Amino acid sequence: MTLVNKDEVNINTQLMDVLIRIQGVISKIPVDELDNLDDLIIRLHDIIETLDIVMLPYPVITQFVYENKSHDLLYMVHSIQDKYKAYCEDEVSDNFNKFLKMVAHFELAQQQKNYLYKQQAEEILKIHERSMELDAQFKKQQEEFELQLKHLEKLEKKLSKLNSNVKGATTQFISILGIFAAILLGSFGAMQGFTSLFNNAQNMSIGKLLIISSVGASSVILILFFLVNSIAKLTDKNLSSSKDDNSSLIARYPVMTLSYGIIVLISLIGSALELSNYPLRLSIYGLWWILPLLWTCYFIYSIHKKSFLWFLNRKERSDALEKQSTNVDI
Repeated sequence: MTLVNKDEVNINTQLMDVLIRIQGVISKIPVDELDNLDDLIIRLHDIIETLDIVMLPYPVITQFVYENKSHDLLYMVHSIQDKYKAYCEDEVSDNFNKFLKMVAHFELAQQQKNYLYKQQAEEILKIHERSMELDAQFKKQQEEFELQLKHLEKLEKKLSKLNSNVKGATTQFISILGIFAAILLGSFGAMQGFTSLFNNAQNMSIGKLLIISSVGASSVILILFFLVNSIAKLTDKNLSSSKDDNSSLIARYPVMTLSYGIIVLISLIGSALELSNYPLRLSIYGLWWILPLLWTCYFIYSIHKKSFLWFLNRKERSDALEKQSTNVDI
């Protein structure tokens, strides 16, 4: 049994060597030495003669086909088929039948090899397509993640802004409460002051009463204005009636201006009463009444002009006109 196995191994080795050499001659594949094709056919025939038709070396043929990287293997087999046919004495001989069976197994092994390659190529293509799909899904998930990250950053900014607004609102609320408390205290203090003033009115002249009342009223109005203006700044509001920052005081705060104009008029009347030696009588001191009259005229004209410095503006305009006329003459 051991001798038979050695003989089979020897025959298989010889067959593999002959096939490689035949392929080297036909396919121009580099080998150690190039033999004559006829001599190789004779060697192949001698090997086939020793083979049993039932126990042909199909594994050797399969190994040769699978390990061979040439694409013209079947061309080699069909090329030597005609030469081997001519070498055989009879086409129906056992040796030729053995050769045909070996050729058939060559073709079968090549088909199996091609099928395996085809399956591998299809599997590789499927794996490639799957990898492309996974790559596309990964990119899509990455884009969605980046969008969610940007959205999260926006939410964090909004949350930070809301926290700042809440803190600012708390501060503003406390400030507004303090300002309202100051307004209430100022109002009640003014009311108490005026109450005390009018309780002692019988001991005071009308002129002094008007002067003190106007000064107190102007102080209260000024304090209230500053407090309300502070509230407006805290709430991002504007007390100005005009949107133009360069507009006059009358245009921006008409109620404030009108109130102070009336208060000044009252104080001037009180001053005139005091300076004209109340009770009224015809004397040179009665000329002090000209002051409230002049103030009334000036105040009304200033409201009409929307500026308390209208005389300066007129001078500036006249100077500008003179310069223009001078430039035209030149």
